[in-house]
Parts: sequence; structure tokens; C-alpha cells
Amino acid sequence: MSETFDALIRSQVRLQGRIIRAHDNLKKTGAANITQGAVEARLQTLEANWNKFEGQHDTLQNEHAAALRTHEYNTKDVLETVEEQYIQQKTIFLDLLLGMRSNTQAPAAATGAPSHASRITLPRIQLPHFSGRYEDWPSFRDLFVSIISKDNSLTNVERLHYLKTSLKGEAEKLVRSFTITGDNFERVWSALTEHYENKRLLVKSYCSAFTSLPRMKSETASELKRVFHSITGTTGALDSIGRPISNCSDLFVHMAVELL
Repeated sequence: MSETFDALIRSQVRLQGRIIRAHDNLKKTGAANITQGAVEARLQTLEANWNKFEGQHDTLQNEHAAALRTHEYNTKDVLETVEEQYIQQKTIFLDLLLGMRSNTQAPAAATGAPSHASRITLPRIQLPHFSGRYEDWPSFRDLFVSIISKDNSLTNVERLHYLKTSLKGEAEKLVRSFTITGDNFERVWSALTEHYENKRLLVKSYCSAFTSLPRMKSETASELKRVFHSITGTTGALDSIGRPISNCSDLFVHMAVELL
């Protein structure tokens, strides 16, 4: 094995240790030093370590595929393990931040000001993951805006953490270079919307998914339902982005009949 390969593996092991110990290292500083600023700083460090880990993982796959194939790093699926550890650590930090924020809102609640205490359970809501599939963007966008963006009890730092935690694959790579800061939430969201709110590509994605459907294998109710749901799903998706099929209904009906 090359020295470069061995060095990358050693670096991955060190990064894994830093990710696993992120919260423990914060606790070692003492309760008096665990402030909102300290937690946010640890979150940024955790994010940087994870980004570096992913980047080096890509290098291992692209440049050392042969050596990686039989190495325990690959056979034990270290990437998946570290990703879960990273998410666990991030969740702990987010819970800390929300707890600190709810404590600062307590005086306002005592004077009769509106309280968002009922939203403290937000970290337990399972947000969907968005991997970069154009056809999944509208539903992900609307749900994220409803649950996270419109929640006034959250800071932009917290919103950005929720957003980046929800991204996978190509979508995550698109905004990987953005660090976790309050100012970057709007920048990251703009980057995603500019890239994925492309009606031409959305139409192409919806239509490609429809035209790739296999024809009915048998004249059964289950097969008919499968085709029906696909047709209604495609027409509904096109309507939702302002591109109804009314202008080309004859062609669409012909394509639908061909599936029967």
C-alpha cells in the first residue's frame, strides 16, 4: 500500500475520534464555559471535521480503489458508522442550543409574551432527506419551510444545521463549502433554490420517471392501480409547478394508454 493511502486512513481514524468526542470535549471545559457561543463554535468544528472526512473518503474511493476494496475501512463500512456518530453529536449540540434559547425566552413568557415552548420538541421531528433528485425538491422545500424556516423560535444557525443535516448526495455536495453561521443560512437556501427550482429540469425529471414506467404485466387490479397512481402522480406534480398537461393532453393520453 502507498504511503498516501496509509496516511489518508490514519487521518480518517483521527477525524473519527474528533467527531465521536466532540460533546465530551465540550463537557471537559466545565459547565461555566458551556455557553451558546461555545456550542456554536463546537458545531462549526464538528461540521468541518465531517466535511474533511467526507472529502478524504472521496479521495480514497477515486484514487485508491484497489487498496480500499479489501481494507477493513471499507469492509466494516466506516463511512456509515462515522456518519451516524456525526449525526448523534450534531443532535446533542442542537438540543443544547434549543435548551439555551428556551431559557432566554422564559422571562418573556412570564410577562405574558408569546412563548414557543411547545416547539422545544422540534429536534425529535424526523425531517425528510433530500438527495438532489429534482422531482423530490418541491415537497422537501415546502415541508422544510413549514417546519423550520417559519419557526421564529429558531436562529439561522439552527436552521442551517437542520438544513445541512437533511441534505445527502449531490445536494449536500452543492453546499458543502458553506460553514455553519447565521449569515450563511440564506446563502445556502438561495443556492439550493436557484439550482433545483428549474422548471425545465423538473418537467424533464417528472416525464422521464413516467416514460420509464414498465407496462402492465397482467390485467390485475394491483397493476392497474400502479399505473393509475403513476399517472395521477405525474399530472399532479406537473400542475404543482405550473406546467399542466392540458396543452399536450392527447400525447399524454396516448402515452398512458400504451402502458396498459
